[in-house]
Amino acid sequence: MIIRNLTKGFNTSFPSGDWNAIIYLFEGLFFILIGITNMANKKYYIVWDDKELHILLPDTKKVETIKIGEINTVDIKLFVIHLNLKDRTRILYLNPLRFEDLKKSREFWVYDQMAR
Repeated sequence: MIIRNLTKGFNTSFPSGDWNAIIYLFEGLFFILIGITNMANKKYYIVWDDKELHILLPDTKKVETIKIGEINTVDIKLFVIHLNLKDRTRILYLNPLRFEDLKKSREFWVYDQMAR
């Protein structure tokens, strides 16, 4: 639409003019900006081994390390995991996780609780 308006002329009358091309251009740029911002701010990972759990979630924006031995109890809800540690409680909000990652993390906590 923009190329057609530039070659044939721009009709500036407001109710029936060529303003849709301008509106669509700004709308598209706005949605691209929102997508890039969401991709940059939704980074996460959960990595564990036999001794430690390393967590990076969007709410903290920094890597947190929790020793497995410090965890007393784990309460698993649909998108929230409550870790009751020796000195504090850590709540993990898992809303931004993809389904496959959410399933893996929940399986880890369920198997860990069964092993204790």
